[in-house]
Amino acid sequence: MLIKNGTICDKDCFEKKDVYIENGKIKLIGDNLNIDTKNVIDGTDLILMPSFIDLNVRVKNDTLNVNSIKNVCKEALKGGVCSISLMPDCEPSIDSESVLEFIHAQTKYSQIVNLYPKINATDKDGKLSNISILLKHHAKGIFLNSNNSGNIIRRVFEYALMRKERVFCSFEDKSISSNGVMNDSLIASKLGLPTISDIGEISEVAKIIEFGMFIKAPIYFSQIATKRSIDLISNAKKDGLDCFCEVSIHHLALNDELCDDFNTTAKIKPPLKDEFMRATLIEALKDGKIDTITSLQSSKSITHKDLSFEEAAFGLDEIGEFFAICYTYLVENSILTLQNLSKLCSYNPSIALNLTNKGVIKEGFDADLILVDLNSSKKIENSWSMYNNQTLKSKIVKHIVNGEVLYSVD
Repeated sequence: MLIKNGTICDKDCFEKKDVYIENGKIKLIGDNLNIDTKNVIDGTDLILMPSFIDLNVRVKNDTLNVNSIKNVCKEALKGGVCSISLMPDCEPSIDSESVLEFIHAQTKYSQIVNLYPKINATDKDGKLSNISILLKHHAKGIFLNSNNSGNIIRRVFEYALMRKERVFCSFEDKSISSNGVMNDSLIASKLGLPTISDIGEISEVAKIIEFGMFIKAPIYFSQIATKRSIDLISNAKKDGLDCFCEVSIHHLALNDELCDDFNTTAKIKPPLKDEFMRATLIEALKDGKIDTITSLQSSKSITHKDLSFEEAAFGLDEIGEFFAICYTYLVENSILTLQNLSKLCSYNPSIALNLTNKGVIKEGFDADLILVDLNSSKKIENSWSMYNNQTLKSKIVKHIVNGEVLYSVD
């Protein structure tokens, strides 16, 4: 495959070049390449970027089966995501060899998205999973809820250090937030809804930082949503902690006023914050304190969302618009350059997941690419989207996964 006249954009490059792909790899990059191949793609006026890598993706209704995997893969492609890291706290939980084998089989047969399942650090009874054996079955990363006991956390970190795997942590002190349904703010007071306090995240982040500093295990701080947590993580980096800080695009783009009138489409976890916190998260992004951005995909059926706010499920289904949301809110608003966005959504996630041949457009790297038309736009007309009636900029015109063009995903 030869891509002609496209503008390459990754963390290191913004330049018009031709790209030749062979056997799923980027074989040659240069000017005016003349290679004998029938498969030539015209990239004139288009941007060629590494596909996005999303490290925080859940299947629909947290139910792991053939259809839920197929559907989330198809939606991911629409949003420019060609590699996804599955969260393991689903049903069945990703904590056994048989479940891992099932997921790898779907990857093999679907051939549309690279699937990288994490393993659950604990089983359904709260006991430590057989981490060492599961990692030998090509899992990527260990998922740990910070609410586990100190002994479980210590042992998981020791396994991670021994196996050179990253621990992906989520943060919630359930003794503080167990009944909460939205951010602790004026909107919650107006609606009379129980709240989720920021301290439930901040205190757990501080705890995990101390474990990480003591044991020296690599950490990924998932779905962070408070400025104080980001500052703690940033200071830990300066002290030598090997870690990444992830924030969802929705916490950068939206605020909790979207929850007004008991709008359950905006009921997500962590909850949307008030405008002041959203603005401080944007400043942290500009300062380089946020390393990766996620779609926070966690789709729920309408039957689980079309309920009273307190009874409705936490969740959202926006991965299909991931690139467009990021581009519209961050690049069009001059918060990030397109190269910065590529670093946050392609390169940094590849490093966090130890994917050594993805995330940039270089010779010898995997040909997981997207061709984007930045001059296109689309109005969202979906009453169950948080972006309903908004016009999002950009359109992905081609998806190239493992060197193959996918024409069937629109």
